[in-house]
Amino acid sequence: MDSLNEIIKVNDGFKRAVNLYLNLNKTDKILSYIPTKSSVNILNQYMESVLKNKEQASVLIGPYGKGKSHLLLVLLAVLSLERTDENNKTIKKVIEAVKNVDVVVANQMENIWNEKKRFLPIIISSSYSDLNQAFLLALNDVLKREGLTDLVPDTYYSAAVESVENWKNNYAETFNKFVEIIKEKNISYTEIIADLNGYDKNALDVFCSIYPKLTSGSKFNPMINTDILPLYKSINEKLCANYQYRGIYIVFDEFSKFIESRDKKSVGNEMKLLQDICELAGESSKNAQLFITLVTHKSIKEYANYLGQNIINSFLGIEGRIVERYFTTSSKNNYELIQNAIIKKDNKFAEYPELSGYFTEENAKKYYDIPVFRTMFEYKDFKKIIWKGCFPLNPLSAYVLLNISEKVAQNERTLFTFISKDETNSMARYVRKHNISISNSWTVNADVVYDYFKNEFQKDISNTFVHDEWLKSDYAISKTDDENEKKILKCLALINIINKPDELSARALFLYLASQIDETENILDELVKKDLIYQKGSTNCYSFKTRVGADLKHEIKKRRSVKGEKYNISSVFENTSGMNFEIPKQYNQDFYMTRYFRYEFIDYETFMSIDKSDSFFDENKFCDGKILLIICAGDEKPNKQKIIEKLNLYKDQRIIVIKPGIVYTSINLIQDYEILKELTKDKNFIENNQVLIKEIDIFEEEISNEINDYIEKAYSLKNEAEAYYFNGDKAVAYLHSDINRLVSEICRKYFNKTPVINNELINKNQITSSPIKKARKAIIDYILSGKNNETFYKGTNPEATIYRTTFIRTNILDKNPDTGMKSILKEFLDFMKECSVKCESLDIIIKKLISSPYGMRKGVIPLYLAYVLGSKIDDIVVYFGTKEVLLTSDIVINMVKKPEDYKLLVASESIEREQYIEGLLKTFNVEDSYNLSSSRLNNIILSMQRWFRALPQFTRNFKKKCSLFSNENLFNVMLMLKPLLQKADANPYEILFVKLPEACSDDRNLDDTLKIIQEFKKMLESHMNYVIKQTIKETILIFDKKGKQDLYHTLKEWYEKQSNMSKEGLYDNKITGLMNFIQELDTYDDISIVEKVVKIISNVYIENWNDNSLEEYKKELIKVKEEIEKISDVKENMKNKKILSFIDSNGNKIERYYESVSENTGSIMRNIFEDTLDDFTDLSVNEKVAILLEMIEKILK
Repeated sequence: MDSLNEIIKVNDGFKRAVNLYLNLNKTDKILSYIPTKSSVNILNQYMESVLKNKEQASVLIGPYGKGKSHLLLVLLAVLSLERTDENNKTIKKVIEAVKNVDVVVANQMENIWNEKKRFLPIIISSSYSDLNQAFLLALNDVLKREGLTDLVPDTYYSAAVESVENWKNNYAETFNKFVEIIKEKNISYTEIIADLNGYDKNALDVFCSIYPKLTSGSKFNPMINTDILPLYKSINEKLCANYQYRGIYIVFDEFSKFIESRDKKSVGNEMKLLQDICELAGESSKNAQLFITLVTHKSIKEYANYLGQNIINSFLGIEGRIVERYFTTSSKNNYELIQNAIIKKDNKFAEYPELSGYFTEENAKKYYDIPVFRTMFEYKDFKKIIWKGCFPLNPLSAYVLLNISEKVAQNERTLFTFISKDETNSMARYVRKHNISISNSWTVNADVVYDYFKNEFQKDISNTFVHDEWLKSDYAISKTDDENEKKILKCLALINIINKPDELSARALFLYLASQIDETENILDELVKKDLIYQKGSTNCYSFKTRVGADLKHEIKKRRSVKGEKYNISSVFENTSGMNFEIPKQYNQDFYMTRYFRYEFIDYETFMSIDKSDSFFDENKFCDGKILLIICAGDEKPNKQKIIEKLNLYKDQRIIVIKPGIVYTSINLIQDYEILKELTKDKNFIENNQVLIKEIDIFEEEISNEINDYIEKAYSLKNEAEAYYFNGDKAVAYLHSDINRLVSEICRKYFNKTPVINNELINKNQITSSPIKKARKAIIDYILSGKNNETFYKGTNPEATIYRTTFIRTNILDKNPDTGMKSILKEFLDFMKECSVKCESLDIIIKKLISSPYGMRKGVIPLYLAYVLGSKIDDIVVYFGTKEVLLTSDIVINMVKKPEDYKLLVASESIEREQYIEGLLKTFNVEDSYNLSSSRLNNIILSMQRWFRALPQFTRNFKKKCSLFSNENLFNVMLMLKPLLQKADANPYEILFVKLPEACSDDRNLDDTLKIIQEFKKMLESHMNYVIKQTIKETILIFDKKGKQDLYHTLKEWYEKQSNMSKEGLYDNKITGLMNFIQELDTYDDISIVEKVVKIISNVYIENWNDNSLEEYKKELIKVKEEIEKISDVKENMKNKKILSFIDSNGNKIERYYESVSENTGSIMRNIFEDTLDDFTDLSVNEKVAILLEMIEKILK
């Protein structure tokens, strides 16, 4: 044998919890009942009550999972099943089972069963928001189920339905008017009939308000009694008199959940109804009996937090009318239940060799010696019921399972679900997946029980002791990676949670027996060393070292005292509610987009202080509308009339106001929530209290749930909340409960011209997806290019898909756009007309498109903006601030994203304007230029700038007027235009059509402007030639005042007249350079000659001159000329001169006179030469000298 699965099965009867409504009178569930002394004792009490017609009102109290519902299921079967042969067999089997426990009770059951008359069972559900509705629906349901349709009571609801049906069949005009009125209230005929049949009070209120309008002012008042008490009394009497019934038996199942789901205000009225029902039951006669049983898991007295002590006192103070019955079972009975729930394939399974190591007398006695078992069982019974009967649970696993299930079990997790339900950490799952090679154990040990119930430990904050113990264990478990250490810690937690040291204490032996881990003592020592647990010296019991729950509560209390009355209730509601958006489903479905209204909590005082509805809308939190949830927590309660007046002031259909039906009183929870949030951000606190991190999360979740419960009830239109909105004419109350329908209707009226664009990837306010952004940009580029290529929008890529949905399916390309799109395009064209008159902000058109009645999304608008602009691209001028920008896809997208930053101008078309543009295009060779833009105006400016930048520096920068500019106007144009052409961010339209015409022509004539620009261009292109000629002339005059010869001969003749010393001596760069240049001069080109002379004298190329350079050149040239002429061949001039003589590279003998310099002159240069010569040791002396002479030759030239 390898697995427990081979010998262990689970009794099917335990696998599913009993649901009284669903399982009522189901044979399999009835027969799965296992009688125990305690359950039979309760049955006996109920049987006696029926037989003697006493204690008709009762509360059945017992922990979850103990079988309360199953017991009542059997009771109702005996009382209510029809007396048929098949049913007789079923009940006889139950009676026989009970007889094994208590013969007297079995006989009572038999006596009741043998009675011909039976009870009508009514199961009240806790899920309805209105208790009256619950009692009416339950009665209506059971009468129809039992075929007693004649007894189905007439009520105001059924009478209302009959009235409507009568109008429909006999009074068409009245019916049509009724349908019209409810339609105004956003209610359909089908809806109101369904709600009336479901006993919906709101639906009845609507009907009653309409009825007088259709019946000449009559009030709807049918002669019907719909009060619960007389209704039930009447039905009961008719049942017993005419239908062979003994009476009615009402069971209010899960009454606990009903109480816990109520607020104190509403539960008071509903408990009064229950009190009246209990009194009615107590007064019922034996001929028409009426019983009511409420099912709870704790006494009514313990619900003071929910009901208030005065209500409890009143409820329990009906002398002799109501009784509390406690469903308590003995421990022995509980172990027997476990025994019966676990089926062993072979009762001799203990003889399997694989299990022989566990089933030993020694092991049995170890467990039996535990106080809890020794005091409760004889050894023989212990071995039969627990040792073997509860296997594969080890005895302590069975013990902790019973005790833990009593402390924390809920409907979803009980003793029986642990045993039978195949879910995470259950015994059933453990058995099914068991393999001895993996688990190394044949028993289900206590740590498995911990794992199963740990979520209940975590959630049950109200049970402080249990929750704190879980916190300590969970923290300790998180600090170790060793699986056996974790198991020991789980067992320790369970023993401490049970907290019955006289029965089971946290000693090492018991922890070993609970975990079945051989090294338990060593593990405990290790856990002590890790400072996770400690051993108490007085008892030798182990405990956890932390006290987390108390520490956190102390910290909260301390901070609350500091915080005082400061809190932000709207912020806390916002964070906890989960009420973010209301999405109008019907509208969005019809218009293929996602609109949404954003919920916002706001206190009443703040709401009343706001006079403009725009204050509620924030660009950073986009929404189509707001649902304002008024907070009612102070002394001043929201006033309906004042809210309506405020909405009439706003006149904004996008605002819905909901006034809560319940005042919020738990301000301490708001403060605690804020404190918990502060603690999570307090680094020092968290660092010093790591163990509290999880506890903070749990506390926060619990508070959030409580607050959210209030929000769901208080703001639900199905309860007492009220909604108000502006319907276009005035503010009104919304009389239906479906807020989503209201939002849809508002959107349909407010955004009635929204174009249908069936692609939500692009039809949204903000595009965040990179592929969609890229696709949108590609489409805009395609539109602006003016291309018409069908292949662009064929296929399945994002560009093609989006283009088809935005332009083809909207019929724009067919020039027959849909109604909504036609209006959008008209708005664009009207805006373009305005822009042809003056420059207009894009903010105007974008605000119009995103507002009513269009409500377009910003994500898709750039496509249609590009479509409109693309048709006039040559005439479009776009301004970003004051700067003209080129119309590109990025600019189009930004124009929609930040429209307030952009302006648009549409230039008017004319023949004169076109001729002017064409003239500029030709003048500046625009068509021959490369890398230009798609805008002609921009291309003209680009070409002008390129032409200007290609001019010499002197031409670009000169400012002094010269004889070249005889036309004063032309010179002024030059002064104005040159800076514009040098600007990198020039505004093309402004320059070409505003500034140039203003400078060139008094009447801004474009033809005159073009002529002047062309003349200006010719002048600048000839400027450098003019400067050079002037420089040649001035240079000749310096060397020959008569100026009769060209520059070549003038310089040569002057050179010949100079001394040999000036020709052969070495002087400064200018003297030596000029003399060498003239000596070597071999060209007659005056331009080339003067350019080189200028460079020698001014050390600047003539193209880089400025306005003063010519005069400076002349002065310096005269100075150099005079210095040269002063050099003579007399002996005094030869003194201290040295001669440098060598043959140059052309074979000519070179002789030059020079003066030696001191060692300090040129020391750095000298050092560099010396170091360099020393470094090149591979060169010979000859090679080094040859290289140096080459350098000297270059210098001399």
